[in-house]
Formats: sequence, C-alpha cells, structure tokens
Amino acid sequence: MTVDPQLTSRVALSLRDGRDAKAAFAFAQQIARTTYCPSGPITENTGIRKYTNPQDLQAILTESQRQGRDVIPAGIKGESVPATDFRSNGTPTWVVSMKCDAPYPYD
Repeated sequence: MTVDPQLTSRVALSLRDGRDAKAAFAFAQQIARTTYCPSGPITENTGIRKYTNPQDLQAILTESQRQGRDVIPAGIKGESVPATDFRSNGTPTWVVSMKCDAPYPYD
C-alpha cells in the first residue's frame, strides 16, 4: 500500500491538536481505496447520530427489539456526529466515518 508521505506527515502533526480534519479524511480515503473500496467514490458518512439521554436509549432499544431491526422512534433527536472526529481522551486519534459508493465494494 502506498500513501502520500506529505499527507502522512500532515496527519501525524494533526494528532497534536486535531486541526487538520481534511488531511485525516484524505488519508483514510487512501487506505480505503487500497483495501475495501478499489473503485467508486468514497464519501463522508454524515448520517451518524449520537444518543445520550438514558430514556431515549431505552426507547430505541425497546422499539428495535420489538421490530427486530434498528429503529429510532419518532420524536427522539440525536446529535449529529462529524464524519471526521478528533478524539483526545487517552491516545489522540482520528475517527473517520466514510462510505464506499461502488456497486461491489469488496471486489
């Protein structure tokens, strides 16, 4: 696997302060391109939401078990999670959420 050395340096430096989300996403795209998404666009997954209210979590679990699939009941609002998120608790790291829009991503 070959990744751009300048991009690698930018990502490494960004682990100090979390300021270069574009570099982190581009780096993750390069890795995805050589592993599970050899063709097709690789885009940010911006549909991720976080739920922290215990009553909401219980309602989500109850409804999901009742229907046998993941369900968010009406009226429950989650908070949007960025596609490229810097986390500094513990070891600084980037968490990147993306999707492969190729017809057969693992081929």
